[in-house]
Amino acid sequence: MSGGDQVRFTIQNDSNQDIWYVYISPVENDYWGEDLLGSDILSAGSSYEFQLTPGAYDLRVDGSDQNALETEWNINITTDQTWVFSGSDTPVSTGDGELDYTATPNFGSVALQGGFLPDPHEVAIVSGGTVNVRGLSLGTGCTGYASSAPDFRINWSGTASRLRIFFVADGNFEDATMIVNDASGRWHCNDDHTGLNPLVEINNPPAGQMDVWVGSYSSGDFIAGTLYITELDLP
Repeated sequence: MSGGDQVRFTIQNDSNQDIWYVYISPVENDYWGEDLLGSDILSAGSSYEFQLTPGAYDLRVDGSDQNALETEWNINITTDQTWVFSGSDTPVSTGDGELDYTATPNFGSVALQGGFLPDPHEVAIVSGGTVNVRGLSLGTGCTGYASSAPDFRINWSGTASRLRIFFVADGNFEDATMIVNDASGRWHCNDDHTGLNPLVEINNPPAGQMDVWVGSYSSGDFIAGTLYITELDLP
């Protein structure tokens, strides 16, 4: 143990990607607080040591665009210890559940390529679930409650300058959200774009598997509506 009332908590980056942001927050806090790396970067293959007061902490490490690489909850840090980030391709998770892009989609999938017809592609969706998306810290606009499995999957090929994915609720004043994981692993989110309906626009979408979750802003809400996928301008 280190001197005084502090212990050494070391993060070892055994992945092939750099860590740009580290948040270590006492479990009783309802916010992450400041990035503990500051101007430093925890590059692949290196380690970084933090001095902490013994206790229970939540931990989050982010990439360069503040996408959450991994989140751990309720870690007991009472003696000197090392936490190893391997960067393995696992679902992003919290104590309340995960968004599992390896699971079978709730409402099916489609193979689309640039210039697809008919455009837009449409599918009936019901939003909502038990996963608290805000707690996953995926990025700006990522919120609501969604199912663990994706609601819909797009197997994308070819090229396009942009792809727009949006949801229109059947009823008025129903607040849905959208979370998309593209083929490069980047997260795209939106809450209110047109009224309370969400829209995600992906420029130059990479080829591969793209998973879509339609969430509900409020827990326990399940909103029926239509998911649209289009390359066209909106009316």
